[in-house]
Amino acid sequence: MSLILLRIHYSMLFFLLFTRSARFFNRNSAPIVEYIMFARPLNMFNPSFWIHCIIVFLGLLFCLVCLLKPNKYFQIAATFFFLLTISIYISFSGKGEHLYYIWMISSFCLCFFSLQKSLNSRRNYTILRLIQGLLLSHYFLSGMWKVCSMIQAKFQFSFKDIVFEYVAYTLARGRDANPLLDMLLYQIPELLSIGFLFVLLFQLSSLIPVIFDRFFILYGVFALIFHFSVGLLLGIYFIPLALAVLFFLIICEFMIKSEKSIALNLKTGST
Repeated sequence: MSLILLRIHYSMLFFLLFTRSARFFNRNSAPIVEYIMFARPLNMFNPSFWIHCIIVFLGLLFCLVCLLKPNKYFQIAATFFFLLTISIYISFSGKGEHLYYIWMISSFCLCFFSLQKSLNSRRNYTILRLIQGLLLSHYFLSGMWKVCSMIQAKFQFSFKDIVFEYVAYTLARGRDANPLLDMLLYQIPELLSIGFLFVLLFQLSSLIPVIFDRFFILYGVFALIFHFSVGLLLGIYFIPLALAVLFFLIICEFMIKSEKSIALNLKTGST
């Protein structure tokens, strides 16, 4: 199970790098003003277009090697070039860092993952729970930020006003209006208000799986529904974050439970 988990993880890292590699191989892309995050040391060298291409190629290569045959040294190399490539990508775009934080953290944490031990061993289990907790904390902090904003405004607004503000902000960023969103806004805005309330409840309770060490799959489903709804209505698809939810909260948890169930059956059968 540990080997399968690592292979799925590196296949997703490969996918993230591959789907964002077009910008690296495009000579007409906007020049980087300043490198940020893990790419910051590159500010001293001012690397050329070809250096960027080599970095993303090495990132893809080592992720592919780890996908086929995970090895500690290859994992460290894959992590290094993944962190560097994503940092350069964010330097290009200047936004979207939060979408990749969990993948950056997980690529580092899984370098300490043991292939010789089960997913339920103390070491591997702790690493997975740490990653899952950090992923869920993203939603919790977002919910707390909303609550703090409401407290600062002394609750002198309705949920409908908050939803209208989010929609206005989205349209101001140049996104096209969605016919479904228009219908909800002008005909049944109360439904959007109820939706916002459910989102807030989901975010504020998102640490429940960490506290009780259960319900990870349930909250993974909630998170995917949240991302699907936002994408459907606002046209904003947080694909890297949705993939992290799918993998760490649903697939990993299924694998943990399956391995535990198999071990229990073997133990029962032997007795």
